[in-house]
Amino acid sequence: MAWKGESKTIKFLYGKGASIHNVSNEGYTLLHSAVTNNRIEVVEFLIEQGCSIDHCNANKYAPLQTAANKGYTKMVEILLKCKAKVDQVDFHGYTALHSAVNREYLDIIGLLLFYGARSDIRNNFG
Repeated sequence: MAWKGESKTIKFLYGKGASIHNVSNEGYTLLHSAVTNNRIEVVEFLIEQGCSIDHCNANKYAPLQTAANKGYTKMVEILLKCKAKVDQVDFHGYTALHSAVNREYLDIIGLLLFYGARSDIRNNFG
């Protein structure tokens, strides 16, 4: 269940010496998985242990972009408070703000702008 972001499992394995910094062939980390599954406790633990908050997968998609895309307001707030790059762009030039605007996640849009997201970044399609 570690890939789903189960807190007790990850903490147990970490305590036994398992690496929390491994990256899959597609570029995903445990942090990506925990964000995808909205596991706030696991995300906080992984960040406390030094996981790269801005690691991008093969499509240059960072955890903040995943949280914004899924509408996870609390997760977005946690990542931003931990200094996630607010304007990280993916393979197509999209930012977390693009995702939030496209899905009309007003709370997330507000958070991203509060933390300095630029509204003038264009994606690869204009």
